[in-house]
Amino acid sequence: MKPCLVVIDMQNAWLENPRCTPSLDDACEIVDHVAATFREAGHPVIWVQDKESVQPGEHAFDLFGALHPDPDDVRVHKVAGNAFAEAGLPAALAACEADFLVLCGFRAEGCVLATAQGAATAGHRFALLRDAVVSYDLAMVRAVEAMHPVLSWEVACVLG
Repeated sequence: MKPCLVVIDMQNAWLENPRCTPSLDDACEIVDHVAATFREAGHPVIWVQDKESVQPGEHAFDLFGALHPDPDDVRVHKVAGNAFAEAGLPAALAACEADFLVLCGFRAEGCVLATAQGAATAGHRFALLRDAVVSYDLAMVRAVEAMHPVLSWEVACVLG
């Protein structure tokens, strides 16, 4: 098995909002920990960044400051909610030969849900990373987690 961590839209534009789930700090810590474990095992980490309403080079486009991406991590830009609707993510996954996706990021009921559905439609095996999916509404996080397979960070690290 070659797992891949896919981090969706964890950008300043959305996460600097005080309405973000109170568990944002924990989510960032989990993402960083799992990403580090994946890198150590030689598994890819892909950061998906939305450029629909913000552009590269703007502070709002940048990854949230509490996160620590590695320069060797893959970056994919998108404009659609479903990151599989454009060529960037499928091409990156094909290049790294990933066969199991661990999905996390922002917004549970938006881009995370759409990307999870896109992964299923594309035939990818995947799970959401529990407590690393965020939103402005914790009930939405729990609802999206209830719809899809979910892994704890401990299990994700065993994959890595």
